[in-house]
Amino acid sequence: EPAWVLSRHESPPPPPERGLGLRWCTTRLAAQPLLAGLKHCNRLEQVLARLELRGGGDDEGLLLGEEGEVVSAISANLFILRGGRWWTPPVDRCGVAGVCRGWLLEQGLAGERRLDREAVEQAEAVVLTNAVRGILPVSGLGTRRWSPHPRTGALRAALAAAHPAFADS
Repeated sequence: EPAWVLSRHESPPPPPERGLGLRWCTTRLAAQPLLAGLKHCNRLEQVLARLELRGGGDDEGLLLGEEGEVVSAISANLFILRGGRWWTPPVDRCGVAGVCRGWLLEQGLAGERRLDREAVEQAEAVVLTNAVRGILPVSGLGTRRWSPHPRTGALRAALAAAHPAFADS
């Protein structure tokens, strides 16, 4: 007979008003095409990457795959604005096909393409997406800084209009 388990937790704190500060993690995500895109219980790589953030003042880390390709943040998907379009890395080798990520792709608000570190660092704007926290603006990566971008606000407004739970995210 099925059993229901309900859990109640506080919502995570809102992102810093200035936007998130990121860093590159040295922990790499292993390629496993059979699990790519799935959110499964083995998150040891993300736990190890999260340890890298201790005491550094960064809010989140960015992860690369075995071959140096950009995959995602530790607990969110990554989008960059480049050439007037939002882009996110494919999750065909590793990474999680997140709910917000999927919605943005389905709505035609973003596309998929392989990204390297240089593409991220030269982006016009960067955001992270997470099913709990919505679309999170990024203000910096290492020494690179981004000012608030109107396209970020437009993306957040589109999500809030479709899913009112994100109206205040």
